[in-house]
Amino acid sequence: MNKDTRQALALILAFWMPLAPCAQLHAASYVDPANEFAICTNPAWQAYPAIHGSVVMWMDGRNGRSDIYGKDLSTNQEFPICVYLSSKYWPRMYGKIVVWGDWRNGNSDIYGKDLSTGREFPICISPGHQIDQVIYDDIVVWQDGRNGNLVPHNI
Repeated sequence: MNKDTRQALALILAFWMPLAPCAQLHAASYVDPANEFAICTNPAWQAYPAIHGSVVMWMDGRNGRSDIYGKDLSTNQEFPICVYLSSKYWPRMYGKIVVWGDWRNGNSDIYGKDLSTGREFPICISPGHQIDQVIYDDIVVWQDGRNGNLVPHNI
């Protein structure tokens, strides 16, 4: 592991580890906050939830690493989004497309998945680290370690 990879991993763990003791995700409507309900009750940690429409997604530690799981609140169905052997982080969603950071290539890259087809696809696999991904419509933007700039990408 080179120096840049170690520094990026240390940065991710610095933000991630304080949340590791969190054992459950809960939600409530802002209209009726007394009607709280559990999103995920798996005894492993869950962190960094995001929501779009009726789908909630989060980082999940049930497999001994950070994977991405989701739950459709309209059907109460929980499902894996990405459980590849590397660590994944900070999922974001727009429509049926989920994007996340992924360490499967030895550095932080950006991947996506179309939940309507189940197709997973790379968005940016490049030297350096690509982080802080966000999505709106068919555009994904992230901070790119090759030159420190924000990079838009159509999907």
